[in-house]
Amino acid sequence: LVDIVEKEKIDVVLMAGDVFDSVNPPAAAEQLFYESLARLSDKGKRPVAVIAGNHDHPERISAARKLVADYGILLLGWPDT
Repeated sequence: LVDIVEKEKIDVVLMAGDVFDSVNPPAAAEQLFYESLARLSDKGKRPVAVIAGNHDHPERISAARKLVADYGILLLGWPDT
């Protein structure tokens, strides 16, 4: 995904759920996810939105919400009402 986004010069990335294949992914999967987000956002130049899917734990997806916001990354676990 990262290579395609960089090659095609995509403006915005929307990840619509099922980031992980279980609600309790291994640490290596989470590390890969956050490293990929950093590359996808191009250091804040490209907005990225991630929405938790039915295989994701909403709190796990949104846990780093405040840490990544400055890089143009929006993590949505639970719907905001």
